[in-house]
Amino acid sequence: TRQCGRIEQLRETLLAEVRALGLKARILSSGEGVGFLQLAERAVELLAPLASRPDASEAVRNLDVEQRVSLGFAYGSSSQNETAVASLKDTMARAERDGGKDPGKNLFMAERYAEAGSWLTSALNSLGRSAEAVQIGRDARQVAEAVLEIRPGDFPALYSLGLLEGSLGAAAVEDLRPADALPFYARATGVYTTVSRLDPGNRTYANNRASQYGELSRA
Repeated sequence: TRQCGRIEQLRETLLAEVRALGLKARILSSGEGVGFLQLAERAVELLAPLASRPDASEAVRNLDVEQRVSLGFAYGSSSQNETAVASLKDTMARAERDGGKDPGKNLFMAERYAEAGSWLTSALNSLGRSAEAVQIGRDARQVAEAVLEIRPGDFPALYSLGLLEGSLGAAAVEDLRPADALPFYARATGVYTTVSRLDPGNRTYANNRASQYGELSRA
């Protein structure tokens, strides 16, 4: 009917606006711009009524979790680590409900689960909660590795794996176990080398690799 068509048009317009907000937030965050946290929050808030419906479509649920991962990262980048922890734990739970711990069931959600876990591990480290960081980090790393078993070279999983290895190394250093940190930093360096080859023009990955080399030499 005409009314159903109108509702679907409004829905697609909303999803497009959320995607645009999320993309702008990511661009600003990578360029050290201001306002990306507010954009990430707006994207999640705008989609929340639709995503919270019991009959929310897979596309809506995927977009919701994707934007929530970005929001958790934005909180951590803004040094709001307690908020980041709460937000990212909720995001991982949402991803897990849709098969995020089983890449064979839902590869997209598994990528998001691993990414959320990587930012959560970092936020926990920043709060000095290294034991919890290790627990979350190992769980998320297992999912990232499972994704790579199914799809070798999967870029989101590789990037998350690099972050996770580095954060697990940082947790070991925080616990005064620098020797235990060496394998984590070595693996993180290797992952970032691979990621840099896949996207040689991205300075973030090159900087991450250089950072892990530095941590490796200090550990």
